[in-house]
Amino acid sequence: MMYGEIEYRFPLQKNKELLGGVVFVNVTTASNRMGDINLFQYLDYAYGLGLRVMINKKSRTNLSLDFARGKYGAGGFYLGLNEVF
Repeated sequence: MMYGEIEYRFPLQKNKELLGGVVFVNVTTASNRMGDINLFQYLDYAYGLGLRVMINKKSRTNLSLDFARGKYGAGGFYLGLNEVF
C-alpha cells in the first residue's frame, strides 16, 4: 500500500496564531497478489478542506476539523487533536 498527501495551510487571522485553514488532496494505491492487482493499477483519491484551532501555543497543540470527499462519493467530517509532524 502507498499513500501520499499534499496540503496547503493558510492563516485565517492577521496574528496567524489562533485560527488557520487547510486544503488537501491525497491518493492511495495498493496491491494484492492473490487478487492479481498490481500497485498503481488503481488509484483512489480524496480532497477536502479543514479548520485548525491552536489550543496550546507552547506545545503547538491543534484541534482540527476536516471535511473530505472521496473518489466514489464517500465523504465525512474528521476531528483530530495534535499533529503527526
